[in-house]
This record gives sequence, structure tokens and C-alpha cells, in this order.
Amino acid sequence: MAEALPFFRGDSTMFTFTCAIAHRKAFSFMRTNARRARIAASAFAAGEPGVEDSGPDDGMRRALGQLKPDYRELLHLKYVEEATTAEIAAILRQTEHAVESRLKRARQALKKLLVGDQ
Repeated sequence: MAEALPFFRGDSTMFTFTCAIAHRKAFSFMRTNARRARIAASAFAAGEPGVEDSGPDDGMRRALGQLKPDYRELLHLKYVEEATTAEIAAILRQTEHAVESRLKRARQALKKLLVGDQ
């Protein structure tokens, strides 16, 4: 609320302004958690031993299942959700530079797993 106070124009009451901020924050939180839940669910489905996968994506699914959850989340946001680095930084509450560095490490880890499968 304190951060948004300079943007208060007085077009509405302070209560309405505060409720709008709370509404946006709540939906942002829900979107972030839903996105993380989808990532976790797809990772668990890919890593289940009883599920037989066939096709060219089998190696990729196995490699993604072996990645650290943080790396898997980053790669999912970048390549499945098609989020920009700035959007990922906002979602994860990190700097863009930190996200770029972690994305590079995630790609390297994935590459290492994929090359090891061959």
C-alpha cells in the first residue's frame, strides 16, 4: 500500500484504492501458485516410473524429471509458458540478471543430462 500511495489520484476512496491493490496482489499470488503447481504436476508425471513413454520426447521428459525443481520451473516458465526474462524475474521476485544466470545453469544441467542419456 505504501509503495502505491504516490499513484493514488483521488478518483476513488482510499478504501477502494486499497481493495484494488489487494485484489491485484491476490490474483498475482494465485497465478504464480497455479503456475508452480502445473510445473510440479508435469514434472511428477514425467518422472513416474510406471508411466511408459515412447517417442522422441521420452529422453527430454526423463532429463527434465531429473533436474532440480528450481531449474525445471525456470525452463518451464521460459519455454512452455513463454514468459520473458522480466516476467520470470517478477514471478520469482529476483533480478533479471539472476534469472538469466540461473537459466544458463538450467540449460547447461539439462544439456548434461541429455548428452549423458545417449
